[in-house]
Amino acid sequence: MKVGHSFVASFHPICVVVALVLACINSSVMSASAQDDKGGSADLGIKLADSPNPVNPSEILTYIISLKNNGPVAADLVVMTMPIPSGTTFTSATAPAGWSFTTPSVGGTGTVVCTKTSLVDQEAAEFVIRVSVSDMAAGTIQASASCGSATTDTNPGNDSDTEQTKIDSATDLVVSMDASPNSVEPGDLLTYDISISNDGPRTAFNVEGVMLTPPNTSFTSLTSPAGWTISTPPVFGAGVLSFTKSQMANEGSAQFQARVTVKEDAVDAIEGTVSITSDTAESSPGDETARTTTAVKGPCILTVKKPDGGELWQIGSTKEIRWSGGAGCCSRVRIQLLQGGQPIKKIVKQTDNDGSFNWNINPDKFIPGIDYTIRVKCLKGSNTTDDSDNTFSLTP
Repeated sequence: MKVGHSFVASFHPICVVVALVLACINSSVMSASAQDDKGGSADLGIKLADSPNPVNPSEILTYIISLKNNGPVAADLVVMTMPIPSGTTFTSATAPAGWSFTTPSVGGTGTVVCTKTSLVDQEAAEFVIRVSVSDMAAGTIQASASCGSATTDTNPGNDSDTEQTKIDSATDLVVSMDASPNSVEPGDLLTYDISISNDGPRTAFNVEGVMLTPPNTSFTSLTSPAGWTISTPPVFGAGVLSFTKSQMANEGSAQFQARVTVKEDAVDAIEGTVSITSDTAESSPGDETARTTTAVKGPCILTVKKPDGGELWQIGSTKEIRWSGGAGCCSRVRIQLLQGGQPIKKIVKQTDNDGSFNWNINPDKFIPGIDYTIRVKCLKGSNTTDDSDNTFSLTP
C-alpha cells in the first residue's frame, strides 16, 4: 500500500460559475431573511412621466422613470421593467451607472428590463426610454412601469405607475365645389371645379373623393393632379367618379375638374355633390361634403297665337301678330312669312320678344287666296323656332 500521496480535485469552469451564482443568490436570500427576521424592509417607489403630451403620430415619445428606495434598509436584486406601449416601437433607453439593462431591438416591441444588485436606503435612479409613435396611431397610448426586489416591500402600492398620452391624431379634410355656367340648357357642357385640402395637423391616409354623375347628366371627363388614381364611368355613361391617394400631407391640396353633359330632356335644377373621406380621424366634421345647384333653363317654346287660322287679311292694312313663350331664354325674335313651309319674306328682321308686333301689310307680290303661315324665331339666347300651323290668306 502506498502512502504519502496528496489528492487534488479539478473542476470544470462552468461548474465554478454556477456555484458562485448559487452562492450569491443564497447569500442574498439569507440576507433578506435576516433583515425580515430583524423587522427590516425596503420601500421601493416608482413614478412615470411622459413628454410630449399630446403627441403626434410619427413623433418620438419620451418616458422618464424615477425609482427610489425609501428605506429603511437596502433593497437587493432590484428590477425595473417597462413594456413598450401598443402603437409604438422602441427607439432608445438610458440607465444610471451601475445598472444593467436589456431592450428590444430598435423599431421592435417587447420589454425594457433594468437590474441592480442592491439599492441602498434613499438611493434613487432615473431612466429615460424613448419610443416612436406609429403613423396610424390614434386615441391614447398607455404605458406602465413597475419595480420589485428580493427584499420585503412595506408599500407595494407604489411599485407601479401608468401614464396615458393623448395622440393628436386628427386631420381636417375640406372639400369645395363650383359649377359653371350658372345656368344651362339641354345639351350644354357643365363643368365642376373641385378643390380638396388637408388643414392638418396630421397626414391623412387612404384619402378618397367620390362624386356621382348628377341626375339628367352624362359623364364627359375628369382631370386630376399627378399622384392621384381616378376611376370614372364610360363617356356618356353615368355612375361614380372617384379619386384616391394613399396619403395627403398636412396643408396639402389638390384640384380636380369634372365635366358632364346635360341631357336633352333635363328640365329640373341639377345638383352636383362631392364628398371626401380618409382612414384618419376628423377633427372638424362637417366640411367633407360640398354641393352646388345649377339651374336648367326651361324649354324655350314660342307659340304663335295670331293669326289663329282661317283668317283673311287685307293687303295695305295693319294686323297684329301675337305669340307667347320664350321670355326666360329668348330676348329678340325674327318674324317671317312662309308659303308651303318655306320663308318668302321677312316681316321684321328683329324685334323684342314682347309677344306682339303690328304688321303693316304693304303691297307686294302676294297671291290672293293662297294660304300663308307665320314663323317666329329666337335670335338671341336660343335657337328656338315656332312654325305656326295657323294658316291665313291675303286679299287685295
